[in-house]
Amino acid sequence: SAKDGYIKLIDGGIYDNTGLVTALELYNHFELHHPNPNRKLILISVNADNEIGGFDKESLAKIGYFEVDIPLRGLFEAVHSMDQIYYHQTQMFRAAIQFRVRKMNQDRHSVDFFEIKLEDLEEGTELRKKIREIKTAMVMTKKNDKLVKEAVDKIINSRSEDRQMSLAEEIVQSIGTGK
Repeated sequence: SAKDGYIKLIDGGIYDNTGLVTALELYNHFELHHPNPNRKLILISVNADNEIGGFDKESLAKIGYFEVDIPLRGLFEAVHSMDQIYYHQTQMFRAAIQFRVRKMNQDRHSVDFFEIKLEDLEEGTELRKKIREIKTAMVMTKKNDKLVKEAVDKIINSRSEDRQMSLAEEIVQSIGTGK
């Protein structure tokens, strides 16, 4: 029932960058030790990685107005390689989470997983251009925080050709009906 429902927000950390593993482990613990056939997990992941940004040949050749010498360029190439490794690890992690959700839903559909990715912003828009310019860091300015919020709003409220409803409508339906 509605009075039994609650929202638990989990942020990432050192062990679990996204918080998804922690949320799934917590849910799994409840299912094992306090089973409830009406329990449902609605997992919403906002992936704010700036995957639409990153390095390109032009950014490797210059820093501001200064040409980059060969040793420094080598350092940037190494950072670019690490960025690629991180990207592929993230892709494997996403696939593992989706696999885990499918496995948890085999006996009873108890988990809905919604992933919101900045890379889903429409190509060629001013908002996508501004998001691309945000540097990945541990702290974000209020201005950039507002840009990310605007981007998420745009992504969840838009419809694509392969979606009958917007992501926001799907999430609300999942919460409201308990599928």
